[in-house]
Amino acid sequence: MLVARILLSIYMFYHVYLHYNQVMRMHIFGYALVFGVPAALGIMNLIWFGKIVRGVKKTLAKGC
Repeated sequence: MLVARILLSIYMFYHVYLHYNQVMRMHIFGYALVFGVPAALGIMNLIWFGKIVRGVKKTLAKGC
């Protein structure tokens, strides 16, 4: 889960950073999409990952 939710998001932002000069030449709508959509998805993934971690902790604590 960590790889799919967190590490791939970091890679995506790194990839945008590497091609920042190309992104700056895009139309304003494309520019907004390149930064807005991944940011929103990254935030949602962090929230869900936090809930998953809390659930795992709760389940493990119950089992002991």
